[in-house]
Amino acid sequence: MPLKLRLLLTNACSARCTYCHNEGQQKAGDRLDLAAIEQLLDTLAGGGICVSEIVLSGGEPTLHPQLAEIARRCKASGAWVSINTHAGHPTKLVPVLPWLDELKIHVDSFDQQRQRDSMGIGIAKVRQ
Repeated sequence: MPLKLRLLLTNACSARCTYCHNEGQQKAGDRLDLAAIEQLLDTLAGGGICVSEIVLSGGEPTLHPQLAEIARRCKASGAWVSINTHAGHPTKLVPVLPWLDELKIHVDSFDQQRQRDSMGIGIAKVRQ
């Protein structure tokens, strides 16, 4: 059976979605660090467990300062790597793209006002 991991890299988020599935969690800077992720991947590999897919998620994963290194290490494991993001920080997302197989962008509306009302993030940043 394929093993899929969803890594909640940080609970920090710059969006203000009224319907957030992380509702009730602290919005502090708590995060997984690269060393912990490497240890997890090494332990699984050492036990002969093949990870087929790794989803980088959060909070907003682009707020994690080690995101590019984490994505690179996850890709080096041989897994399919994807990210769930609101894409409101394009300059933080671009360095990660070489190690991603799939980019999942959360957008509620391409109408500027509806997007801002729903998520607190302008669509112009996402389009960038």
